[in-house]
Amino acid sequence: MITGPFFFLSIGFWFHVSTHIVILRAATSAFTRTAWIRKGPYAISAMKFLLISVLALPAMAIASGFPALNPDVRQNTLQQTICRKGYSATVRPSTSFTNPIKYRFMGEAGIPLQAASDWALDHRIAIALGGHPRQLSNFQLLSSKANGRKSRIEVTLLCLVCTRDMPLAQAQRELVDDWQGAYRRYARHKCSRR
Repeated sequence: MITGPFFFLSIGFWFHVSTHIVILRAATSAFTRTAWIRKGPYAISAMKFLLISVLALPAMAIASGFPALNPDVRQNTLQQTICRKGYSATVRPSTSFTNPIKYRFMGEAGIPLQAASDWALDHRIAIALGGHPRQLSNFQLLSSKANGRKSRIEVTLLCLVCTRDMPLAQAQRELVDDWQGAYRRYARHKCSRR
């Protein structure tokens, strides 16, 4: 029986390789089934998409963690922060801060700057729901259409939080775990703030 450090290193190596193979297969399958990768002059080729997916694994693992939160926004400070009219505008960063981040993300994804209007830099957890305004871990690139859809559900979740029908932490988790699922669950929900 083989033992020693080289044995464990070889196991780690093959585990790493097999993980990449599984991800490559999943990415290939997803590529053939989904339409979110644009067609036309701004298309991302399948090979480029797969290469980005594999090479960016460490960065993706970091970005997929829970986004940074604004420490000033807590369940016991709602009325002084996010539930106060106009609060988001007081902490939202300017485009001089966000545009360079957007262009960097576009470059990393292989999207040309000419397509900038088709994409939006999104706060993974909205500022209006206690997401950090400036921390990189709270940013992601979304298509403009998806960003508009996500913004609508953020308004509903904010209403639910401010009427005490949903805890702040749950609303934040809804956005991080599956905002599209949250849209399906709450889009028709009637919420009115007095």
